[in-house]
Amino acid sequence: MDKITLKNPDSRQSTVYSVICAVLSFCACLAIVSMLKDNNDLYSFSNSIIALPAFVGCYFSISRAFKERGRVLVVSIILGFMLSASQIFGKNLLRTDCTDCQNIKVWLAILGLTPLFASLLVNLYLFIDKKKILNSTYKLSHNKLFLISWLIIFAAWLPALFASYPGVYAYDCIFEVRFALRDEVTMHHPIVHTLMVKWFVVDLGEKMLGSRELGFFWYCIVQMLALSGSMAFALRYLIKRKTNKVFCFVVFLIFAFLPVNPLMGIAGTKDILFSAFGLFSGVFFCEIVDRAEKADWKQYLGLGIFIFLTMLFRNQGFYVFLVVMPVSILLLKKRRLITTITTIIVTVVYLIFSGPFTANVLHGVSPDYLKKEYFSVPCMQMMRAYHDEKRVMTPEQVEYVESLILSYEDDGAGRLGIADIYKNWFNVGLCFEDPMRFVTMWFDIGMDHTVDYIDAWGRLTIGLWYSDMNYRDPEAFHPYWEYIMSTGDTQEYVILERTTPQSLQGLSDWYDNFTYQDPYQNIPVVSMLFSSGIYFWVMMIYVGWCINKKKYNYLLVAAFPFVYWLTTLLGPVVVFRYVYLLALDDVLMLGIMFNSSDETATTYAVADESAGGSK
Repeated sequence: MDKITLKNPDSRQSTVYSVICAVLSFCACLAIVSMLKDNNDLYSFSNSIIALPAFVGCYFSISRAFKERGRVLVVSIILGFMLSASQIFGKNLLRTDCTDCQNIKVWLAILGLTPLFASLLVNLYLFIDKKKILNSTYKLSHNKLFLISWLIIFAAWLPALFASYPGVYAYDCIFEVRFALRDEVTMHHPIVHTLMVKWFVVDLGEKMLGSRELGFFWYCIVQMLALSGSMAFALRYLIKRKTNKVFCFVVFLIFAFLPVNPLMGIAGTKDILFSAFGLFSGVFFCEIVDRAEKADWKQYLGLGIFIFLTMLFRNQGFYVFLVVMPVSILLLKKRRLITTITTIIVTVVYLIFSGPFTANVLHGVSPDYLKKEYFSVPCMQMMRAYHDEKRVMTPEQVEYVESLILSYEDDGAGRLGIADIYKNWFNVGLCFEDPMRFVTMWFDIGMDHTVDYIDAWGRLTIGLWYSDMNYRDPEAFHPYWEYIMSTGDTQEYVILERTTPQSLQGLSDWYDNFTYQDPYQNIPVVSMLFSSGIYFWVMMIYVGWCINKKKYNYLLVAAFPFVYWLTTLLGPVVVFRYVYLLALDDVLMLGIMFNSSDETATTYAVADESAGGSK
């Protein structure tokens, strides 16, 4: 009688593992339909051959990734779940203005997508672990490369400036100049930026050069120098770390030639200088963390100066600073004294500037309507509940909402992505008259209508976390970015005229089309470079990498942009310039992830600054 040959236990386990991976891959393909913005119309995915390579790709990704164990898998599953939820909730909000979070099918779809996104993250982290092959050496010193890259980036943006001459005088410029000319400088806009725009347009341009347009042109030159300089400074840091030449070259090309960067460089808004100074601060954070106990006063001086400048160009910069610096003191154990001293000095200087100096010297005032900004999210939540659930709300709740938000009759149709329709008519006096009643009423309505609150907040902030938002929110009237000059009553506002050279008219038309027609949406992968939501996920991938590699000190690099991002969740609308800081700082985070070997960090830490470091 023939002997019975038993199967190898390892082979049996391998078969079971393969079956599990196949099932998870099939579930992922089923769930992919739930994140498609066309709702699988005409079964464009489920009844398409595209589903076959998608299934194969899911299988190979999942089967490779889930062989890993420990921290990397746990971190990836958590981030994968968050990313899956963002994709499905974002799609639902975009199509129906509701997350549909009370629907069990939505949560099953999120769970179905989680293994796929988790596996992609695991494989990404495994790829990053091969970072040692990415190190490069440079023939020129990092200081020379800094100057060269600064010059080229700045020069690459000049055609956009000349084509749009004198630049993009839009956003809040006309309001800031009007306030300044009337000696009604308000704190609604950063007072430094208000006075800066007014000085260039009126004092330098009109009074000294005889042309307001020429004055604003020089404003753009200064801003472009600051922004391109911050980018070159970030490249200098990556080069000092011996980051791979290909990576640095790609970053350089993006800085110089990605159309959004020259558009930001010539934009008359405070967010650009805020982002530029934020990138400078990010580099100094990187150097301090890299050097650990060897960080000296020069790094802290640079950090103090540039983080102070960020506060001058964004009102919430100070609050972000107050959160980030205590965390820095906690994590930088060997440099707590100098970190504490830096924190105290910057805090005192800012309080003096924003207090007596602003009030008595700059004559800045804080209008009541500035307080309305703080209630952007609550007023949208309460109005969502009011319009959807008024019939089941208590008479007291209905009466309070109607007395609190004076534009309650407006149903907000087509404008759920911006809070202005309700925020601008918010009864601030009633709120501050009895703040506890407001908090209690807001909380009680939220407990009764939680889904409405979630949907309202999600719809208002979708551009901050949904990766596919790389264009103007159709539910908000603010453009994603601007190119057309502001217009208005010349008796009321200072209006500038654009004069485009005939030879550059085609380029000007191209930028106009790029700004308002979003042609990049037709280009896969590349379109994500323009997404206001994708930058948050790059930052979260970096945070996951820090946790996975136990490099907790490097979380400081993400601390400032992350806390700033949290403050934008309370804002009235989402536009690209609000997240430009994240777009810039993401470059530092990617560079650190792809080049963080102990050998590189040590080489960087002991680099001879005067000799140029890496040669």
